[in-house]
Amino acid sequence: MLICAQMNAADYKNAYSEIDNFLSKYPESIYTPQILFNKGKALFYLGEFEKSILILSDFCHQYPDNSLYSSSLFFIGENFYSSYNYDEAKSIFERIVQDFPNSSKASIAQFRLDSINQRSREEKLLYLLKETGEEYLSAKEDYERQMRIYGSETSEEVKRRMTDLQKKNADLELQNKNLTAEKNDLKNQIKENQKELDEMKNSNNSENEQRIKILKQKAYETQLLLDKKNTEQK
Repeated sequence: MLICAQMNAADYKNAYSEIDNFLSKYPESIYTPQILFNKGKALFYLGEFEKSILILSDFCHQYPDNSLYSSSLFFIGENFYSSYNYDEAKSIFERIVQDFPNSSKASIAQFRLDSINQRSREEKLLYLLKETGEEYLSAKEDYERQMRIYGSETSEEVKRRMTDLQKKNADLELQNKNLTAEKNDLKNQIKENQKELDEMKNSNNSENEQRIKILKQKAYETQLLLDKKNTEQK
């Protein structure tokens, strides 16, 4: 009765001391199962979760038909829940709800299950927020880094780069003009050679045959040079 009074008064430290005293003096008492249950319960409230689990598990093993069995299971689940071992706690509470629906602890076990499921959803949400937040920060840092790179250039450096580009473009433009002029000269030369060749053919003079051969070769070489200039200009 003293132990029960201390437990009801939440005087768990003194209750635990009296429990050990009782179990050492009366190990075969009819009250031993209840006292053993209270020992596990007292350890839970004292924050000794692992010890409490061992005592309550031993109670369940020794007294599977005891009326306090479902309550013992509940406090095992509470120990896991309080030590943040939600997977183990969930399996215990599910067993209470399924196997002991009429137990006084069934409704509390269901409440704990709802809390665990809610916590699981919150953890998933926090994980997603963390992932998207990290992606945002990474993108932001990359953007700021690029801005620092471009922003680090002085106005003089920008002007120098523009001047170099303008000079390069001017050189390319001049080169293109020169190639165009050379190409036009070659075209005119081909026309002149062709004109001279036609005149010689019309004269039917045998002494001009050698000159015709020379002009044909010259025209051929000029055409090759023109093709080369066209390729360079492209």
